[in-house]
Parts: sequence; C-alpha cells; structure tokens
Amino acid sequence: LFFLFDVMRKNVSGIKDDIDSEFVHDYRVATRRTRSALTQLKGVLPQDKTDRFKADFADLGQLTNPLRDLDVFLLKEDTYRYMLPESLKDGIDPIFEHLRQERSQELEKVRLYLESPQYYRFKNDYGEFLREPAGFNSAAPNSSRQVIDLARERIYRRYRRILRDGRQAQKLVNEQDLHRLRIECKKLRYLIEFFSSLFPPEKIADLLKQMRKLQDNLGDFNDLSIQCEQLLDISAELEAGDERYTKSLLAIGSLVGLLEREKGQVKDKFVDTFAGFSSKGNRELYKELFKHKNEEVSA
Repeated sequence: LFFLFDVMRKNVSGIKDDIDSEFVHDYRVATRRTRSALTQLKGVLPQDKTDRFKADFADLGQLTNPLRDLDVFLLKEDTYRYMLPESLKDGIDPIFEHLRQERSQELEKVRLYLESPQYYRFKNDYGEFLREPAGFNSAAPNSSRQVIDLARERIYRRYRRILRDGRQAQKLVNEQDLHRLRIECKKLRYLIEFFSSLFPPEKIADLLKQMRKLQDNLGDFNDLSIQCEQLLDISAELEAGDERYTKSLLAIGSLVGLLEREKGQVKDKFVDTFAGFSSKGNRELYKELFKHKNEEVSA
C-alpha cells in the first residue's frame, strides 16, 4: 500500500503540468489497486479507517474518470479520421476541438483538487495510517491470520464468482453483464498481483497471461461503449441548424455506426475468450494454487 501511495505522489506533478496522459493513467491505476486492497482484505486493518480511505479513493476515481475517458478518446483522433470517407474527414475537426476544450476544463478540476486543503489532509492522514506499527490492530479478526491463507481464500472466492458470472454472460452476452465482469476481473488481477510473491512465479505468469486476454476483450468493449456515448453526447450539443456542424453530425453518425459494428465483433469474441479463461487447465491451476484442501467447491 505504501508503494502504491508513492506511485500516486510521484505522478501528481506530471498531471498538474499536463506532461503526458500516462501520468493520469498511472495515478488512477494506483488508486484503483489501493481501493481494491482495502475492499478485498476485510478484517485486517481498522474498519473505521478502512471505510474512510475507501471513500477517499472512490472520490479520486470519480474525479479523474472524465479526464481519463477524454484522454483515451483524443488518442483516437487519427484512427477516427482514417475510418471516415474522404468527404467527411474534416468533419471531425470541430468534434475534437470540443473534446480538447472539455479536457482542459476537467484537467483544471483535477488540478484544483490536487492543490486543495482537502487533498493535503488526505495525504497526511493516509501517510500516517500507513506508517502505524504492524500489529497495532490485533483485535481485527483477520489480522493474525497467515497472509497466504487469506490470499488463497480471497483469490479463489473471486475466481469462482467470475466463473459463475462469466458463464451467465456467455449465454446472454448482455452489455451490463460484461461491464460488471470487467470490474470483477480487475479485482481478481489486483489480488493475484498483490500476493504473487507467495506463489510459484511461472504459474502466476500463466494465470495473468490468460487473465489479460479476457481483460483486453472486456476493456475494448468498454472503451467502444464510452466512445459511442461521448459521440452521441457531442451530437446533442452541436446545433443541427448550423452549417458549420453539418459535416460533423454526419461524421458522428458514420463513426457511431462503425464503432457499434466493432463493438459487435468484440462482443462475439467474448464467448471464445472466456472459454479459454474458464478452460479445465486454467481451473485446475487455480485449484492447485488457491483452493483450501478442506473447501468444498464446484467450479
């Protein structure tokens, strides 16, 4: 947790100076991993402080969500231009100008918060929390457990949930189910990475390789969904009667159609991708590494 906190601190100046979008990305990954740890490892740390900092990290995620979504979209400008017919290529210029203005506003919101007294208090309080001596909360129900036992329990429980939800999603391939499954997969990957040093590295590498394939598929689907929504939101803001935006509205319609088609292709790939993740070999490896010998499980 202290390492992740250090990653956050090191990326703050890069965010405020707007050096590169990767500073925002790395900061957000560290906050998500931290929140996941605080949420998943129940009964290890003081509950009142855990609840407080979980809320703080959730707020940081909400604050930076729009900025990251806009960064991902803006990086696609050349790709989108290439996708359009020649007659509509310059129609995306007003769209991306609009997005750049929106991004400037979101960046300013993030800057102001990172320089606020509220954020300063959070940094100090969380730093003190991480520096408290080990064993300070021996009354917490899981604080005296062997770490490997807790790791196995939490990882295997999360894996079983993903198998259940993924099999359901395979049958229906519902968009909401895919979004929920993407979040569950992130939580599982974070748990495995948190405790990877407790298990054989080559076997952990195999698990993570299979997991990344599934996450890439679900992540692509999520990005395409967000970009379609953003384009439709922009089209609602552009004045239909204004001749300056005629091409832009046509370009948006064309792009949404192409992105929806791509979404369908990614969705179709999900069934096969999840089949690989839930294969017998992968299930056996999870059982070997994480299942307690006395635990009755049907997976």
